[in-house]
Amino acid sequence: MEHRTESNPLKALRRDIEAQNVELPQSKWEEVSSICQVISYEKKAEIAARQKMTPSVLFVTNGVCADQITRPEGQSVIGRFFQPGDFCAGTKLSTDEHTPAHNILATTYVEGVLIPMALWLTEYFDGGGIGLYARKKMFQAHNFDIDLMRVKTLNRTFDTYEFLKTRQPCVIQLVAQIHIAQFLGITPEGLSRFLRTKP
Repeated sequence: MEHRTESNPLKALRRDIEAQNVELPQSKWEEVSSICQVISYEKKAEIAARQKMTPSVLFVTNGVCADQITRPEGQSVIGRFFQPGDFCAGTKLSTDEHTPAHNILATTYVEGVLIPMALWLTEYFDGGGIGLYARKKMFQAHNFDIDLMRVKTLNRTFDTYEFLKTRQPCVIQLVAQIHIAQFLGITPEGLSRFLRTKP
């Protein structure tokens, strides 16, 4: 049976807001938290996919999910993992049949908080406390994505694996090797060989 840590997703979100040095009056927090939804997904569950609207932003509080891309020839690759403290599933995924199919996949048991997209966008563009928090988190995510793109552009397994080990260690600890291999762009057998021979 898969291990699940005890957690309170709403408390985890509030702690993360405070960790960003954002002051949020209790009344505003009660208003926001009352329209958010605490949710969980079993391992391998599809969180968002092509043709499926995602009218909420998911704040991950426990577990790991991934942006999985299936190419027309059937090969699946992972572009990015989302760990506790990350936001994902915040956009409508492509409905164009000619582009690779994206989906957000729970690679472990996942818990989180769904924030309605309407609230997220209103706060992001015009809000104070929650809006400031949203802008800080998106700026951090943007910087992470730039660093990830730089290391993946090198196309060296060792560098990409070390990036994952340093920046997202819970992925190494919790996620099945098949998904780590998809992230690295190698086969599971190639990952096994790499792990046996890496310094």
